[in-house]
Amino acid sequence: MNREHIVLFIDILGFQNLVSESFHNETHMEIIEEIEHAFEGAIKQAEYAKENSDVLKNVRYKQFSDCISISSELNEEKSFIENIFSFVTMTSLFQRRLLASKIFVRGGISIGKHYESRNIIFSKALINAYKIESTISTYPRIVLDNQIIETINETKNFSFFQRSGLNELLIKDWENSIFVNHFSIKLINLWSNYGAKISKPHLGIQKLVLKDAILTLRDKEKQYRDYPEIRKKYVWLLNFLRWYDESESFLSFKGYFDE
Repeated sequence: MNREHIVLFIDILGFQNLVSESFHNETHMEIIEEIEHAFEGAIKQAEYAKENSDVLKNVRYKQFSDCISISSELNEEKSFIENIFSFVTMTSLFQRRLLASKIFVRGGISIGKHYESRNIIFSKALINAYKIESTISTYPRIVLDNQIIETINETKNFSFFQRSGLNELLIKDWENSIFVNHFSIKLINLWSNYGAKISKPHLGIQKLVLKDAILTLRDKEKQYRDYPEIRKKYVWLLNFLRWYDESESFLSFKGYFDE
């Protein structure tokens, strides 16, 4: 039915090379499985927090070439903020899992009318999300539609923001773009305080993924030294992860609700 949905559009960066190299090395099935498992794992992990399970039970996923569409109908029994928090949580975890497989993405999240069947997507929200990805995101990040941000601002439910960890999920950069945090280490720590069953080894893995991603991005920075338009995307992500890891960064970021 043509109802309000939250919709994420994703572009996989460097997809042509990824496909060519994987078929040449006969690792294409591994890449396909890594992408599929990243999504399935993100849903499962997001549902550690009970309030997410009702919102995410009807999530739909489609991929064509380097394009991914993920959509979720707004749950009318939940508040707008709860719907957004659950979807953004899943998005963060999906990004992080792809990053662990050295797959870099950018995208946009929007809200609007959306129809989806097995064979077709007919969606105003997807068009808006695509426009954000293609005109605003630029770097390996997933940017939220201004409409979503304005509604969050009007809500002013700061106690929920702190309790849920939403402030850890939304980051603002020097351009005032609001994007989804790729990593959720602090968020996972917060969940564990609210009874989620998350082991210390699991937290250790998150930190290893962060360190490994920084090393991979340093290699990308060198690899694309003669290709400035490509290189700047990896440099941006490298600086963001350095900032999040509380090491040196040449760019400015902050949590969205931080002063």
